Amino acid sequence: MRIFFLIGFFFIALYACDNDLNTIGENLIPSTGYVEVRKYNIDKTSTIRLDSFPTSSLPYMIMGSIKDDFTGRTTATPYFHLIKTGYEKNLDFEREYVYDSLTLHFKYNQIIAGDTTQHQTYYLYRLTEFPDFDYLNPFFYNTDSLPRANTPISTLKVYPQKEYLSRAYFKVDDELGKKLFDLMRARDTVFNNGLDFLRYFKGLSIVSDKENSNLISIDGTSTNLYLRCYYHFGETKYWFDIPAIGSSGSFYNFTNYKNDPPQELAHVTQTDSLQYVKGGLGVVQGLNGYMLKLNLPFIKNIDSYRTISRAEIELKPYFNVYSKVPDAKQLGVFVSDRENGLKGVLLNGSGKPVYGYLFQNSTNVNDRKYTIDITDYYNSLVSGVPPIDQNIHLLLGLPGTLRSQDNINLMEGNISSSFNRVVLEEVPVLRIYYTQYK
Repeated sequence: MRIFFLIGFFFIALYACDNDLNTIGENLIPSTGYVEVRKYNIDKTSTIRLDSFPTSSLPYMIMGSIKDDFTGRTTATPYFHLIKTGYEKNLDFEREYVYDSLTLHFKYNQIIAGDTTQHQTYYLYRLTEFPDFDYLNPFFYNTDSLPRANTPISTLKVYPQKEYLSRAYFKVDDELGKKLFDLMRARDTVFNNGLDFLRYFKGLSIVSDKENSNLISIDGTSTNLYLRCYYHFGETKYWFDIPAIGSSGSFYNFTNYKNDPPQELAHVTQTDSLQYVKGGLGVVQGLNGYMLKLNLPFIKNIDSYRTISRAEIELKPYFNVYSKVPDAKQLGVFVSDRENGLKGVLLNGSGKPVYGYLFQNSTNVNDRKYTIDITDYYNSLVSGVPPIDQNIHLLLGLPGTLRSQDNINLMEGNISSSFNRVVLEEVPVLRIYYTQYK
């Protein structure tokens, strides 16, 4: 009996301590702490639209028009300038060369978005004014445009597929072609001085038909965008080229983006935002400048036995498998002021840019979300030394960089070259993970 009593007492004492044998002798307090997660809806979420952004710093341009269910119709119109300095050695005024044709050649890069099964129609116009160039602000923007002639000098109708676009070109009006040929043949001074040529031939623009249904990028470099004048003497054929300005893009080449938004986005600007509510419209999209503004809740850590181990933003996007507009694979994160001005790219503790990454459930295509790790940034704010500004403003857009011009930060990057987008399905969430010690 005494033996059974001792064995029973031992088991009672053991279970009275803890089922975790690692805690015996430590007053029942786990040595590793534990994690607590708290979730906060970011109710102060809205859509803004950047006033403008540079499009002349890219070596390529975009042409076309597309209608989107969320943001309306977007039209991209490239403007570019060509230059010819020097005469063709083979072309002699006294020899009886014969003009054949003038063509505009361009290099197709990729289809940005849209339908690839329907013919697309483009019109080539000659510009009537040369752009004013400001050396202090040498950029042209998505809102810039130039006047053009009343009638096009060429029309191109093509299927928007690689095999057709790689061979496509504009057959230019012969009246213009013969004029340029005669000027070259006569050794006119417009071909001997670059500025004289620019004054004479002020540039070209490719205008999309209003019924087009996609956006296409084209190379804007001198080797891939040029006028070619064909002529012959007897059976021998010749040509000379008038290339676009620059070898890696030029400030004289830019794309104008026009957006005809739906009614709910019609008033949205950089300072006049559209508040997002469940079932409303919150959108990020390139070319149009749409971004999401988030005013994060300020959750100060006042518990000395608890620390923030992770802070992240979670966004659930609307998804339509049949959409012709690609979803963004990444989101750029930018620090903003109260007036939605861009203060800088958000950096982590290692000085690297913070991005939002898209995750998708491999077994359920509808289960998708973006997560943004803002741990370093959030900790620095809520754990800072008073006085602390409790207004935390972030802007979410397509990935990019900022360029300072006239003390204003200008957005550069995917916003001017990609039509990718994100449309909110639910109010974004801030999740804070705490490590707590006892």
